[in-house]
Amino acid sequence: ASDGVFVSSDAEIDICGEALQHFCDSGAYNATRIISRSLRATKADGTILQFNEGRAFVNASISELTRVSGAYNILTVRIKTNCEIPAGPNTRIEINGVLNTRWPLAVTSIIAVENMLDLFPNCACHLCEASCCTAEDLDVVSTSLFLWTYNGSGVFPFGNPSTSYTGAQEASGSWDPEEGKLILNVLPGRPVPADTDLIFSFSVLNPRAVTFASTPDVTIVSDRYTLGPLVMDGSILRSDRSAFVTRFSVTEENDVISNFNRLSVTFQVNFPVFSMGANTPVRIIMSDLRGYNLNNGYIPLDGRDALSVAKTGYGNWSAAVGQMEFRQGVVMGNCLSLDSLDRCALIVPGIFDYTSQADHRFSFVIKNTDVQISFQIYPKLKVESAEATTPLMSATSRALSAANERPRFLASSLMASSDVRQATNTLTVVFETNIAMYEGSTVTVRGLDNSASASGTLELFGPQAEHFTCGFSQVVGQIVLTVRVGVVIAANTMNEVSFRLINPPQMQTQRAILMKAFIIGPPVRQGCASPMLVRQYGLGILIDFSPVVNSGVFQAQDSLTFETAALGESTTVSSAVNTITLTLVPKVDLRIGSVITLTNVDSPVKANSNLRISGPNGALFGNTGNWRYQFGVGSLVLTTTQVITEYQVVVVTFKLRNRECYGATCVGKDVTISANALRVGTEVPAQLLFENQIADGKIFGAGAHLSWITKTVSQGSVVNSAYNRLVFTLRPNAPLYGGTKIRFEGLYGSMTRTCRSCPEEPPFYDRIPQLGCSADCLECAPELLASDPRTTFTPCIPVFTNNNVQHPTFVRNSEFVADDDMSLTRDFGGILGLTIAPGQKMSELQDTVVVIHLENSEEEVYRTECSTVPPPDDWNPERSCLRVHATTTSICSEETGTIVAQETCDLLEAPDGLPTGRARRVGRAIDGSTVPIDWYRNSLPDV
Repeated sequence: ASDGVFVSSDAEIDICGEALQHFCDSGAYNATRIISRSLRATKADGTILQFNEGRAFVNASISELTRVSGAYNILTVRIKTNCEIPAGPNTRIEINGVLNTRWPLAVTSIIAVENMLDLFPNCACHLCEASCCTAEDLDVVSTSLFLWTYNGSGVFPFGNPSTSYTGAQEASGSWDPEEGKLILNVLPGRPVPADTDLIFSFSVLNPRAVTFASTPDVTIVSDRYTLGPLVMDGSILRSDRSAFVTRFSVTEENDVISNFNRLSVTFQVNFPVFSMGANTPVRIIMSDLRGYNLNNGYIPLDGRDALSVAKTGYGNWSAAVGQMEFRQGVVMGNCLSLDSLDRCALIVPGIFDYTSQADHRFSFVIKNTDVQISFQIYPKLKVESAEATTPLMSATSRALSAANERPRFLASSLMASSDVRQATNTLTVVFETNIAMYEGSTVTVRGLDNSASASGTLELFGPQAEHFTCGFSQVVGQIVLTVRVGVVIAANTMNEVSFRLINPPQMQTQRAILMKAFIIGPPVRQGCASPMLVRQYGLGILIDFSPVVNSGVFQAQDSLTFETAALGESTTVSSAVNTITLTLVPKVDLRIGSVITLTNVDSPVKANSNLRISGPNGALFGNTGNWRYQFGVGSLVLTTTQVITEYQVVVVTFKLRNRECYGATCVGKDVTISANALRVGTEVPAQLLFENQIADGKIFGAGAHLSWITKTVSQGSVVNSAYNRLVFTLRPNAPLYGGTKIRFEGLYGSMTRTCRSCPEEPPFYDRIPQLGCSADCLECAPELLASDPRTTFTPCIPVFTNNNVQHPTFVRNSEFVADDDMSLTRDFGGILGLTIAPGQKMSELQDTVVVIHLENSEEEVYRTECSTVPPPDDWNPERSCLRVHATTTSICSEETGTIVAQETCDLLEAPDGLPTGRARRVGRAIDGSTVPIDWYRNSLPDV
């Protein structure tokens, strides 16, 4: 290596550059313009081209999987160099000193495999296999070395992995078992970078007897250099240990008598087990499986390592000796025969750890004994091969118990949604068994007698509905649930499914509801051509009929009627228009086209016609009902246009007229309600005939006189000369229609004398009620003043709603006269007269609020009272008290319109023979002597 790099320079400096050119040209400088200088050599920082570190191995080691005598073994080589291992064609890696192996013999090929387990090529054939190794495959296996390269670095210098024993192989090299020498050629284009772990494994067969351990060396030969030989870290092939099963445990799924049981097995051995060919069998034997009830034959294996334990995926069961045998498997061994896991071929510290491949897990189904047994079972395991055989090892897990508990239902119940006769009943079955149920297993529920449903397949719904099919037998009165193909119902699992049946048409005594189950074993996986394949895991298991928890289902104790059928009316006034409220709650669904009939409806309306059906749910009937009158009695038919679900609250209203009747003998009649309900789809019978029932509430009794339910007045101010807002609240006990006159008496003391029109500018004055003016006043007929016959006044006043909107219910220019001596043509004053406008009505169902604005008197005025007990302090007995009257009362409408639809007198005519003319159109007056009454004809206080 050099002592360093030195830098020197010869420099010439022009002291007259462009910037100083004028000084030089003027002769200011007499010295030479070019100055030469040499700089002293100086040592540079850093070093290069030093070769004091040569090519070398960073590490080289060899490890093995097992020291069991005569067993197959895996040797793992790890090499790392500080320089690149060049690509071929003349680069090779030589491993020397792998002595005393018994296989492979002289090889014709080196096969690069994909997985470490593929280092053991299983070419054994068995009757259950669909295909076996060919003769060519067997020849290749016996004359090949199998090589696996770790792919963590992505380097495959010896060739890509192959999935076939035959055909062209990229890996090249040679194996000499006599010298124990393995040569692997690095392929062109596949160099191994410097400081890269090159890890590969190959399989050999250990010597049968104890030998001295081999300590191989490694050499890398290439056109560029030769590295080695270097003695590798690790010694191999001592072969001084015996074969053992090092771990063995068995667990069972259940201990139910006669049940299909799954045994789950876990085991490890301290050497790899596999068979080289058909004549070198491998057997893994589980023994002492006493007490199981299964015929001899091949049983499918399941689980992660089923095909490793037995190449076919089947075990050979022998019932006579209680033994299960697994043949021709490929089983990776563990490292427990070595002194240290650090020397195990399955582990390269910091790179990989494949020791989990030595843990083998699988399971199989077997059938428990049909009788309870008292002994416990401790299975044993041994491995037999041509190379090594283990002694028996007892399972270290808990003892097995082949039969201890009887098959049974852990829970069973049946619940019903309805006990109504003929109703569609949703029945919910809940059950749980202590054994698993497989496809084809059945659960039978018996005791569903006399259903109106026909035999056949039932639709299921509920949490586990997709797991079952359901069939119903009407003759036997039972349903059968069958587990669907591909479904497994685990033991101790709660199952809930629902189905629908039609309840019996008549009430019946309580039936005993019973449940049984028949469990078929799990399906046997096919694929083995051998006649020894077990076709089933034994006979099915019966859980016989036992009572089901229920609360008297399917007795049809409840009649087919409405849960609620109630009628209410808005008035009992004779000949008045009555708003009937019908409330229904059906116990079953009412499909479109179902018919509900109300009979014995005692209304005198004689014309058969369509009635408007209103209320919250009128649309359920298309807002129309059919009224029929025959033989002195009426009926109303309602047809559903939408589905009404069971227990849905339905409220509708319709209007009919009360009959003409007065006195205590006028009482309401009971109305009978029936229905004809249509069923869903193809259910039989297609119709449900409801039993007749009397609705709650009698209607159309009539007999009451017209009166007020509500009549109150309030004022907004008692200040002299102030504008006062008077609020009248009225509600009659029957609807009053256009033409009805309402008069308030006793409104004395106001300074408002005449109806004033509002100024033309601005035009919105008449929209301000407090001003007391209105453009309508121009239409009010004037009258002569009594005090000055040459002067007129307009006896009208604008009337408003509570929201200060001109009242639509009443005719414009309502009559108003302030005092008795005001009008020349009137005998008295203090009156407000209202007339219901044509096409309008005053409802009995809600208050009508009337607002007027008057100017208070300048002087103190005492109020007037109709009641003198006790007399108020400010009572003025000389003035008439405030009263309200109703005259010319119209109790049906002479006009048409949306407000009074279905309430016109023509539509509500009484039948022949009853009073005619105005007697059926005009009610009695409500005068000052009329006692206020409520809907039930009870007297109300006069407020």
